Amino acid sequence: MKMSLKNYRKELRDSLLDLAWVQWSALGVAGHVTRFSSYVVDVEALVLFTIFIGRYDERLFDSMQDWLQTNGRFVNTQRLKVLAKKNGFRYQRELAYVAANQNAFENKSKWKNIADSVKITSGDSVEPLFKDIPLLGKQLKDPLALKFGLERNIYKYAGKNAKFDDGLASLMLRLRGLFGVNSRVEIMLLLLSNDFCKIQDLAKRSGYSWRSVQDILFEMTFGDIVQATASKKNRVYSLPNKSDWLKTFGFQDDEPIRFPQWDKALFSLELIYETLENPLLDKLSNLSVQGAVNECFKKIGTSFLESSIRELQTVSSNSWLEIPEMMSRIFKK
Repeated sequence: MKMSLKNYRKELRDSLLDLAWVQWSALGVAGHVTRFSSYVVDVEALVLFTIFIGRYDERLFDSMQDWLQTNGRFVNTQRLKVLAKKNGFRYQRELAYVAANQNAFENKSKWKNIADSVKITSGDSVEPLFKDIPLLGKQLKDPLALKFGLERNIYKYAGKNAKFDDGLASLMLRLRGLFGVNSRVEIMLLLLSNDFCKIQDLAKRSGYSWRSVQDILFEMTFGDIVQATASKKNRVYSLPNKSDWLKTFGFQDDEPIRFPQWDKALFSLELIYETLENPLLDKLSNLSVQGAVNECFKKIGTSFLESSIRELQTVSSNSWLEIPEMMSRIFKK
């Protein structure tokens, strides 16, 4: 029996939208009743993922923009750019439009730099921002979106965001409230979620340079926040008062802090969906579709395994049809 790729594509898209909605809800966005408490949310990875999947849900896309209007100060735009470059993020016009909207509201250079990174000429085509919504014709269009070659109705800030919850999901943002928007936050998250770490592990996981991480660790060690082994060779770092830090943020000593590599999983899911979105696949046999999926997973490599998201670590070219069910387990925690 031939698999209905069209039905599966919708099922996968819905699960990707649910994954974005449930994480934004944990950060204060209204619109999803499921509580997300399994992992710390990586807000930069989530913004990039939402720019991709939010093109299929206007309300999600604009809820993200509303949240940024209220909480944009907690977003590390330098890290946002690093993650985008590292993972080959392709939706630069959409990212620039979001940044321009934020810059118009907040008027800070950190957003302007992203908005100015995309230049549209008169010869560039104009495309609908949202999938399944055709060009608007004579209807009023958002002038800021048009600057980036994107057509949509006029965006208006709804102002419906609530305070992000005090659970595990928002720990990155709460740490930024304490340490500021800088690499100390990701270093603390990784030290809270691991017994010890090496510099190269912290640099790889956090998205910051080896030198930057080394400098921060020196300062944190000097201030007795972090401790290091005496030997310079294979030196490891840890938190001497880890239980006190956990209690400060409302966690028990035995409560695990899970800060996975969300960017590896989210960009891999994006790549899978983009592969299956090709309408030519609808006319091909299951075997040919599987061939396209196999090529996709050659690019993905071991990203799902390395993500440390337990529910998705076994995703492979042999189990891709199970992805919606695997993702639903994240929400059921």
